[in-house]
Amino acid sequence: MSLSRKYRRAMERKLLRDKNPMAEIKRASSEVYEQLHNRAVDKDTHDLVSAMYYLIGLALKQEYGFGAIRVMRVYQNIDSQLEKWQSGELKSTDFRRMAMDELGIDLQIQ
Repeated sequence: MSLSRKYRRAMERKLLRDKNPMAEIKRASSEVYEQLHNRAVDKDTHDLVSAMYYLIGLALKQEYGFGAIRVMRVYQNIDSQLEKWQSGELKSTDFRRMAMDELGIDLQIQ
């Protein structure tokens, strides 16, 4: 992460004004660490979701011979269900119940 020059200068000026510059350095470094950690978690989550989409598409192709059009319809269906989840219309427990009712499977993801 690159801090802007303006932000770095403001931090330097604040350090000079503070009575205890080490406390400010610790606080600033913990803020930067937290921001970097959050970005890493976001990137890991993004990478995991991307990998799952690719794997679902590849499995549909390899197991059932789905082509690009059918795989895209599956992706659109997943996106539609995820939008319902994000809006609060459905919960993850609803998806589990639907899978048990409609497919007869109960995934125990750990």
